[in-house]
Amino acid sequence: MIKECRKYMDRDFEEVRSWYTNRGMILEENDLPKVGFIVPGIAAGFILQTDTTSCILEPFIANPFTLKNERDIALEIIMEELLKESKELGYQRVFGFSTNLKMVWRAQKLGFKVIETNTLTVVKDLT
Repeated sequence: MIKECRKYMDRDFEEVRSWYTNRGMILEENDLPKVGFIVPGIAAGFILQTDTTSCILEPFIANPFTLKNERDIALEIIMEELLKESKELGYQRVFGFSTNLKMVWRAQKLGFKVIETNTLTVVKDLT
């Protein structure tokens, strides 16, 4: 049962990092955007802010040791809160990127349109 969805705080970092670690990923404190929401113990999502009228909902992470149904409900609630917060921050358009079809379906339920179906993500560390 989801009891709380609230803004992410610095004190939540170790919990979120453990979810990344349990999924075989590395997370450093500076990797997370400043604005996000968390359902403690279950999932978190963030807003990548830009200097344009658009923002990006990314990253999302869930505790792999919780029930799938709990993760699904938490992620939907988090997405709704992120959309409200994006609007309050003055953004006019929100982008999302996912290879997870469940996340795409969840976004479509919230009014997102699929605009690209054949993309690859690239990254380069500058350090």
